[in-house]
Amino acid sequence: RKHTDVIAMTNGMNVANALLEAEGVELLMTGGHLRRQSQSFYGDQAEQSLQNYHFDMLFLGVDAIDLERGVSTHNEDEARLNRRMCEVAERIIVVTDSSKFNRSSLHKIIDTQRIDMIIVDEGIPADSLEGLRKAGVEVILVGE
Repeated sequence: RKHTDVIAMTNGMNVANALLEAEGVELLMTGGHLRRQSQSFYGDQAEQSLQNYHFDMLFLGVDAIDLERGVSTHNEDEARLNRRMCEVAERIIVVTDSSKFNRSSLHKIIDTQRIDMIIVDEGIPADSLEGLRKAGVEVILVGE
């Protein structure tokens, strides 16, 4: 796809590879320690690379969402980096699938109310959909 005037920063090698050929996209990477399983960078270097930036939007993939407990992940380093990403972003857009709902992991990233928008498949549980909308979260449903 063709984009104009987009600056994308990522800690994910898969995201970087997907954006590599996109026209009009300037690509920045956080660097840091490589977590091979997820093909993503984490650690102090990744966190420090964000300190001098402010981004309009953050697209955040997540491991678990519970309306009461918030957004979480099983990896402590990933949670810390994700929290830092949320701090430097104007809008937080969560991208996930319905299997992640009504689950929680050990390390909290953010409260559900901090999410501006969530993009999820139509299989999202009805109570989660209703709860997100009541919390003021814009929900975009996509077909499977």
